[in-house]
Amino acid sequence: MAESTDLHRALEGLRSRGLRLTRPRRLILERLSADGAHASAEALYESLRSRRHRLGRATVFRTLKLFARLGIATGEAPAAPRRRFEVAAGKTHHDHMTCLRCGAVLEFVSPAIERLQRAEARRRGFVMQGHALEITGLCRCCAAARSRP
Repeated sequence: MAESTDLHRALEGLRSRGLRLTRPRRLILERLSADGAHASAEALYESLRSRRHRLGRATVFRTLKLFARLGIATGEAPAAPRRRFEVAAGKTHHDHMTCLRCGAVLEFVSPAIERLQRAEARRRGFVMQGHALEITGLCRCCAAARSRP
């Protein structure tokens, strides 16, 4: 399997921190990368299980927590119906809109929102290190379905 650039960077992130690239870690990173952004820990576990990989649920959850702590993967805000993760390497900053009905996650970038957040932090004397913005509500499809009789 040819590694994508993002996956390669994530794997190098592990190695550069002196952590072993164990079989479970590699499988989880590969699956997270292949399944695309915003996969929940449970969905990753089920995806690996359906491919006959013998990994425990706890291993998947602990590994994702480790990846998030190391900055190899990011997890959206816990307000989401189920916390979802994505490979962080090679991704530029973006925020999320999460549908509370179907769970769809839309990525967006708003320079105006970014400016407002920085200005508010400065106004309060807060030294901002980063942020995560999640807007919850209904996606276009779910909102339309809700308005139909």
